[in-house]
Order: sequence, then C-alpha cells, then structure tokens
Amino acid sequence: MKIRLFILFLFIPALSLNAQTYLDAAYETYRNRNFSQWPNYIAQVEQIALSTNATIKDKVDLMTFYYGYIGHLLDINDKKSAQVWLNKAQLIDKKFSSSLDSNADYKALHSMYIGFQIAISPIKAPLLVASMFTSARDALKIDSNSVFANVANANILFYFPEAFGGNKQKAISYYQNVYNYFLSNKNFQKRWMFLNVMSTLAIAYESVNDIDAANYWVVKALDVEPDFKFVTQVLKPRIDEKIKQKNNT
Repeated sequence: MKIRLFILFLFIPALSLNAQTYLDAAYETYRNRNFSQWPNYIAQVEQIALSTNATIKDKVDLMTFYYGYIGHLLDINDKKSAQVWLNKAQLIDKKFSSSLDSNADYKALHSMYIGFQIAISPIKAPLLVASMFTSARDALKIDSNSVFANVANANILFYFPEAFGGNKQKAISYYQNVYNYFLSNKNFQKRWMFLNVMSTLAIAYESVNDIDAANYWVVKALDVEPDFKFVTQVLKPRIDEKIKQKNNT
C-alpha cells in the first residue's frame, strides 16, 4: 500500500522559531518539494514540543512533522529510513498519549502512524488494522471538523481495498471536507495542507477515472500556487496525457 502523504519544512539556521516561522517554512518546502533539511527542522520543533511550557498545539505540530516526513520517505520508497523515523515518532506518540488522548488531531495522527506501520510491513495489517480504524473514527467523534480526522479517514477509505472497508468516492468527500475547511478559513490558506488537499483531490478523481474532475483540481491548485512543483512536474503532465488519450478515442 503506497501512501502519498505530504509535507513540510525548511530549516533556517540560527533562527528563533515561532509558529508562523515553521508554518511559512512548511508551505515553501511543500511547494518546492525540498525536503533535504527536514530532519534538522524536526529537531528544532521537538525542542519546543518537549519543553515544560509546550502547548497542546506544539505537541500536535511535532506529531504532524513526523507524520509528514515519514510520508515523504514512503513516497520515495525509502522504507528503511521511514521505519527509523516511525520508531522515533511512536516514542513521541507514547509520551503524549496521556495528555492528548481526548484530542481529535492526536487520535487521527495516531491512526496514521499505524497506517505507516502497515505500509512499511503489510504482513502486520491483520494485527493493526482494527486499531487504526478505531482511532480514526474516534477522532471524528471527538471533532468532525478536525482536518487530521478527515484526512485519516479519507486515507483509510482511499488506500484500502473495498473488501477491507475502502471506498474511493467516500474518501473524496472527506478530502472535500478538508478543502472546504481551508476555503472558509483564510488564515489557513497559506498552509502546506491547502496545497496538498487540492493535489490529493486531483489524484483521487484520477483514480476513479474522472479525468475532467482531476484536471479541475490541477487547475485550481495552480491558480492558488503557479509554482507548485509536484503539480507542474508530476501531476499536470500525467493528467494532460490522459486528457489527450481521452480526446483521441
């Protein structure tokens, strides 16, 4: 099961970090597909999240950063490195579990960490899939508007076969929920996930052979960010070719 999950960050040496700094860095890194300094940046975020005055948001942010980097490693098929980073992420997960167990974002990220375990070692699926589903569903029960809760449930529905609960059309509706959330919250439209959800919707529609809808989301993503490199370098050429083939039939 290949999981194309997302992200993030550009490390800026000797910089005093704050929330806006790493959110801006996340957006630029995701847009430019530049992950080379990501581990250094995670180390900086970890210092914030593990400090005595860390907020719930700081802790969730750190889990998010691990999630993003592991997803990137899986996307380039580096399972060995992904396992190393997942081991680190799971230690953080356990450390935060007592204080964040009722937090929807934490529950969703916990579910996605389990998904990574399955992606790295599919043989573990029978032992892990139930807890992954439960955690994702619990996240939605806690907060149906949580971006990560919607993404966690969408990823399960999108990547799992129908025989195991997968449903690509339903997954699209969850991804659409995420897009609508960002659309209605302008302060969040310079976040990496706003770009990601548009490209993900394009991929999702492509997977159900709705090429016109896939192209719609490609165009929308480039309207927001013309230099979105994953779209310009990978997704748009692929969709353009499929449109060409469709028109020639």
